[in-house]
Amino acid sequence: MFDFIEKNAKGDDTALREDLERRYGPAMAQDILDQLKKTDSLQECPEYLSVKTLSEGEEIYRREAQASLKRLKAWKRGKGQGHKGVVEFEGAFLQKEFQRSFGFYLRFHKGYHVLYHQAMEAYKTKAYVPYRADQNETVLQAA
Repeated sequence: MFDFIEKNAKGDDTALREDLERRYGPAMAQDILDQLKKTDSLQECPEYLSVKTLSEGEEIYRREAQASLKRLKAWKRGKGQGHKGVVEFEGAFLQKEFQRSFGFYLRFHKGYHVLYHQAMEAYKTKAYVPYRADQNETVLQAA
């Protein structure tokens, strides 16, 4: 089942875009998707906000996946009750909801860890130069 979710999660940009637009609006959703797509071919050191964005997306979709899995398990435990056709429809809906949220979580999880490891590698090799206040003061004094 997880292979199916992982395989379909890669090409599900429209569903992810719609969900992000519902949460954050169109501009922010596009920015988040751009950050997620940068993980495929990143050549330079990622910025802090890129890593943080994917981290927060991972947290949101992990929470949703856990909640939908709980609902799916509760439905499977109480499966014998109610009408047969309605119950099966509800189970299919819960299964699809879990697959969708878990697929989104996997994309953010992988993207976050790619960016995080690249940022940490750049930090270890001193390619990352943090901004310091004293550098800014010398520039202002020279002007």
